Amino acid sequence: MLTVVLFCGCSNGNQDAEHSNAHDEEVVVKTHEHDNDVFEFEMEEGPYFSLDSCRRMEFGQVIRTTAEVLPAQTGERTIAASSNGEVVFTGQGLAEGTSVRIGQVLFSISSSRFLDKNIEVEYAEAETAYNMTKQEYERKKALAEDKIVSRSDLNDARTEYEKAEARYNSLKRNFPSGKSIVSSPVNGYISHISVSNGEYVSQGTPIVTIANNTKVQLRAEVSPRYSQMLGGDISANIRPSGSSDIYSLESLGGHLLSVGKSVAQGSPLLPIIFQVDNSVGMLPGTFVDIFIKSPDCGRGDAPHVSVPSTSLIEEMGNYFVYICTEKHHYKKQEVDIGSNDGQYTEILSGLSGSELIVSRGAILIKLAQSAGSVDVHSGHAH
Repeated sequence: MLTVVLFCGCSNGNQDAEHSNAHDEEVVVKTHEHDNDVFEFEMEEGPYFSLDSCRRMEFGQVIRTTAEVLPAQTGERTIAASSNGEVVFTGQGLAEGTSVRIGQVLFSISSSRFLDKNIEVEYAEAETAYNMTKQEYERKKALAEDKIVSRSDLNDARTEYEKAEARYNSLKRNFPSGKSIVSSPVNGYISHISVSNGEYVSQGTPIVTIANNTKVQLRAEVSPRYSQMLGGDISANIRPSGSSDIYSLESLGGHLLSVGKSVAQGSPLLPIIFQVDNSVGMLPGTFVDIFIKSPDCGRGDAPHVSVPSTSLIEEMGNYFVYICTEKHHYKKQEVDIGSNDGQYTEILSGLSGSELIVSRGAILIKLAQSAGSVDVHSGHAH
């Protein structure tokens, strides 16, 4: 009997213990080589170790590739200059990554130092014209009651007054105090700043882009030979960057957005884009592993035995699983694998489908088995 001390990281969600980077926790297991095939491993099921039954699944064709995370079109707003002038950012200024809330003032545009299309001059002129035409209209309106001013002159005065009023109200609404003050139309964060503080811009010049990552797009590129399988019924499994967790497209509220119908110039690949709810915090600009799945395998095969991909151990290009033969007793079994959708892997041979296997923590058995094979009398065992 050999007692082996393993250190396992705390697990989050369904993250494997062997991939965790959290605080270490000591797990003591007792190992004993029962015979040439069966190995004793005393560890109860928990966050680091679990068992699962084999299952039979129909595997369609699976394309494993990477996809770039992009902001959804509906989740990004670019704010442009509404007038000519000098950009002045508010407070301590803005930086890419700064969170903003709806209605928050972002910057102002002032043209007071410029002669050409000076908005402050235009504002003052509009205010003066409004007051003058208002007075003139009210004067003629009073005279018209005494038949001193014709109806035609009164209508002309009213027209001029209404035009001046509309222009003045527009400038007052968009340029209070003669400046263009711009607020955020949405909640989000600053993803890009196109100009520097104090820079002169023309009307229509993009100033800042605000992103809201509640939804993101996943853009992958695949070989044109897969074009026949890229239809409306395809699904996908997604593994975010730096994570061992796998999420189905459905669990993220996602759907297929588009599939390229032609190969772009300079690229031999077809683009395929999914859109998902970003509940797992994927960052635009990063990449994810994606397993694109077609429900139609086209092979005419019967469903194969399938096991969780986390149950597989690779050694020198060969794959193994651990079968639970009885409580705390496990047998190492070599298997031939087929398709892998990120969550499950086809087993072409080596399992009948009735076995109970180690689905999480197989690496712990392997490490314990390796430690148990060490001759403790020949030197130090760690």
